[in-house]
Parts: sequence; structure tokens; C-alpha cells
Amino acid sequence: NKMELPSFIGKGEDIKHYTNYSVSFNPKFRIPNWVAWEIVPEELEGPAVRLNEFKKAPLVDKCPSHEDYTNSGYQRGHMCPASDNKWDYKAMEESFYMTNVCPQTGELNDKKWKTLEERCQAWARLYGKVYIVCGPIIKDYSKSRVDIGPNKDIYVPNEFFKAILREKVVNNQIHYEAIGYILSQKGTWRMCTVKEIEFFVLDMDGTVY
Repeated sequence: NKMELPSFIGKGEDIKHYTNYSVSFNPKFRIPNWVAWEIVPEELEGPAVRLNEFKKAPLVDKCPSHEDYTNSGYQRGHMCPASDNKWDYKAMEESFYMTNVCPQTGELNDKKWKTLEERCQAWARLYGKVYIVCGPIIKDYSKSRVDIGPNKDIYVPNEFFKAILREKVVNNQIHYEAIGYILSQKGTWRMCTVKEIEFFVLDMDGTVY
């Protein structure tokens, strides 16, 4: 039912649906606007081992390569983590497409981002299924922008968002509960509402990302 998918922008995005996630790729900034997927507990285990082989996604214009991040000072930060894709070899391979990657500091990627990934997996095991959408908070401040890559055209976000939704059955009726997080490249995080995330992911020209 694609509960995890946000509204499509309609411009400034290239929508791709892969085995285990969907992505809105932004060719202007060469990073995803968002990545969305669901975690089902039985899919957290399986035969597919982590590949560590990042590569360009096929048929995606402006998709970065593995080499574009080399010696940049930033890690290749998964949006949909490899550990959510152990159930299927193709899903694991596609999780290493560069459309699923944003530049992240080690202080974020190795700590709070990883902690939140593990928390989402724990919630899936507890509640049965969770829906997730995450991505960068894109603000095109020309004087303060940091870009990487040989042509300095891959945007480095200062912050990221993650929204998590779960189903809850009360008196035989399905209800939904959601929580949001804002995380910074400095490795800090805070909880927030999904409405707050929707406010923060407004670009300076009013385009919703």
C-alpha cells in the first residue's frame, strides 16, 4: 500500500522504485530528496551479506559514482541501510546504489544515524512493521554551501530527517503513530513531529523536498 511514500514533488526529482525502497533523486544537488521503505521483521535476516560495493544507479542522470566521494572528508551514508536488506541479494545490491547515499560525517554516520537505524529495526521486531522516509534537509544558501566531488556539485546537507510510522490496533481498529527526528552532521539529534519535518524540508524557493 506504499504507506511510506511522501507526496511526489513533480519537478526536481527522478523517482525510482527498487526491490526494497523507493527514492526521489535530485539531479540538481546529486543526492536523494528522500528515500522510503518499510521494515518487516522477517526481512531483517537472510542470506545476503553486506557488499560494501557502492556504484552508480542505472538510468539515473547525474547519479554520483563511488569515486566522487573519495578523499572528500565525508562518508557514503546509506539512507535505507544495508542491514534492512539481508533478505534478498538484489535488494542488498541496490542498497549500495549511489541514489541511496548522502555525504555524512563519521560523527553522524557511525553514531546517531546507526543508532537510529538499529532503533527502527527494534521497533519492527516489536510492532511487526514500520514505515520509514528519510533524507537530507536541503537549503541552497549559496554563501554557506559545501559541495564535494571533482566538479564540486554534490551538495552536503547540514541536517537530515527521518520519519517513522507504525500501525497500532485498538479495539479491532487500525490507528497510526508517528515520530520524527532531525539529525545534524555534528552528530546531534532531537525528536520532533512529522509536521515539523514537513516545515523543515522546504527549500528556499518554496519547493517541498
